[in-house]
Amino acid sequence: MKKLILLAVLCFVALAWTQSGVTGSLKWSVQGGTLTISGNGPMPDYFKAEEPGEEDALPPWNCKSITAIVIKDGVTSIGSTAFYGCNKLKSVTIPNSVNNIAENIFYGKKELISINVGSKNNDYTSVDGVLFDKEKTTLILYPVGKTNTNYTIPNSVTYIAKKAFRASMLTSVTIPNSVTNIGEYAFLSCGKLTSVTIPNSVTNIETNAFIDTKNLMSINVSPQNDYYASDDGVLFDKAKTTLILYPAGKTNTNYTIPSTVTNIGYFSNYSKLTSVTIPNSVNTIGLQSFNCKNLMSINVSPQNDYYASDDGVLFDKAKITLIQYPVGKTNTNYMIPNTVISIGEKAFSGCGKLTSVTIPNSVTSIKYGAFHNCSGLTKIINLAIEPPGQYPYDTWPPDDVFYGVNKSNVTLEVPINSIKDYKDSYGWSEFKIKAIK
Repeated sequence: MKKLILLAVLCFVALAWTQSGVTGSLKWSVQGGTLTISGNGPMPDYFKAEEPGEEDALPPWNCKSITAIVIKDGVTSIGSTAFYGCNKLKSVTIPNSVNNIAENIFYGKKELISINVGSKNNDYTSVDGVLFDKEKTTLILYPVGKTNTNYTIPNSVTYIAKKAFRASMLTSVTIPNSVTNIGEYAFLSCGKLTSVTIPNSVTNIETNAFIDTKNLMSINVSPQNDYYASDDGVLFDKAKTTLILYPAGKTNTNYTIPSTVTNIGYFSNYSKLTSVTIPNSVNTIGLQSFNCKNLMSINVSPQNDYYASDDGVLFDKAKITLIQYPVGKTNTNYMIPNTVISIGEKAFSGCGKLTSVTIPNSVTSIKYGAFHNCSGLTKIINLAIEPPGQYPYDTWPPDDVFYGVNKSNVTLEVPINSIKDYKDSYGWSEFKIKAIK
């Protein structure tokens, strides 16, 4: 009997450590933390449901226990979302036969140290665990789990791909004079990176390449570069008419935008800035350019023909549109001026300190995400006789006007004769609706 019990236990342990099955034309097995995929042909594409009514089509293996992936020769592709949830993954072996790797396949794998490609692969290669295309002209991915603090990109590389260094622990990256293009989110959230030097060869930097790299203090551009320039570590186009990026790690609390600038790009959420001054030259400001959590005041030159400010809040010149309420303002109550007709996209987004907002009768429209994550709101006084139209963004889940606000905990005070209209209106009916006192 004891032998039978022991045998049953051993069988149970073996089953717990070994899984196997078929996916598409391929076979797979998981044993001791290693996922092995074999066979001939492509790996299926998988996906996580994003729309209502859709069902997940996730890979059949249990990713939670996987620390290594070995793909055997004969497999020709790595399908999208194939390694979703493999958060303990440390190494991947890619054979000579693979000719297509789905985008984003290894992103977010915080423990991934090494990607190893077969030496005879015609489409990809690896050097010290870093993934490149075969010619090493594109740096595809630097594994997040690598513990190096410094990295020199090979001088064959011309393109740093989308999210190539995302969330890496590097403090220093040397970009060679061969690089011409830095892709989207290439250095997103590289938390220890403090400075970057852009060589004169670079002709294109995606505007979001360095966003939310929270300790980045300085982007320094070679004076010989014909497309970009830097001033005190801030990134501009060559003529300094566009401010592309104010680095997140700069320690200044106040910043005056140069008078050459006509277009304002992005100031990171992690910025230490408490105030920004906009000159009269500026005619274009990007959506949420100043989404800085410490920012208390946006000040516009009175001579500016396109924008204005009032108590540190940003408006269009006529104060018809409220563009941005600084996230760091410490006021708990705010009364929107009665010149305002439209509350802009994400105008109050993240304003967690506000507990009460008064909306004047002049407001007729409120754009998507206007009060996104204003979690401190407990009261809205809406003086509009007719409920202002709410315009959610067409996504799922919808990023509506009050997304992230617990409407059932917020009292909405409206004119007494308009209570029924508000209770029947999209976006307003979920509040606790009362007559204005």
